[in-house]
Amino acid sequence: MQLLARNIAETLYARVKAVCQDEFGQSFIYTDIFMAKLENGEFVAIEEYIDGKFTKYINNTGLVSGANANDVYKKAECLVHYSYEKSSKQLMLLDIQGSEYTLFDPEIASATLQADKEYLFGVGNLTSQAIETFVENHDCNKFCTLIGLKPFPRSLPKEDED
Repeated sequence: MQLLARNIAETLYARVKAVCQDEFGQSFIYTDIFMAKLENGEFVAIEEYIDGKFTKYINNTGLVSGANANDVYKKAECLVHYSYEKSSKQLMLLDIQGSEYTLFDPEIASATLQADKEYLFGVGNLTSQAIETFVENHDCNKFCTLIGLKPFPRSLPKEDED
């Protein structure tokens, strides 16, 4: 998930650099993550230490924690919106948290929970429920507009509707 989140953040930054760097300003990055194997055979993920005050901008349920408190929160919403549009509405980067523009420990919500009998993205994947919560509560802001994101309808069509 960390590498997917990093890729999404990097492609957003590339878009920002191409169309609106001066107006958008600083963009998010995800820290490096390392895999280690313990003596007992268990695998662990190790992340870089991030200095500063920890802030949760958006929960894995799709709810925004700070209700547009400042530009960092607005950019966090823009990142989530961008991830959904970039993935053709198949997934959404959630659990946006870190210190200012340095993020870690993301969650991914996918439109479906399983593919080929495999669960996607682990236990933090709250699937279409989290996606719908974000869509219903997100109002596009200046950062969404700057990079050309399409506003959401107030709710998503149900699976049996097209």
